Amino acid sequence: MSSPQGNDDGRPTAVAEPAASAVPITVEIDKALQGVVEKPHQREQATRAVLRVVTQMFSHSGPLPPPEQLEGYSQVLPNAPERIVTMAEKEHRIGISGNDVLYFSSS
Repeated sequence: MSSPQGNDDGRPTAVAEPAASAVPITVEIDKALQGVVEKPHQREQATRAVLRVVTQMFSHSGPLPPPEQLEGYSQVLPNAPERIVTMAEKEHRIGISGNDVLYFSSS
């Protein structure tokens, strides 16, 4: 199971399995809401709302989507992962060749 954890730069990362001593996030959210929301069923609703927001905030940065997303693309279009990797490789080569340009100023 994946869960967002913070990087040094604040971006979330995926962790394969929580530590044995880890407290489920729902328990932590419930504790945080105890002083704000008094009725347990309202806390449960608020916890679900917070989890939806946390789930939506997971992000990824890089030239390729995470493997899970590549797998999802392959379910829609069987050769999509290969096409995506080829596209990223082409963009990388263009980026590298673009760095070879020399600029001269007429000062």
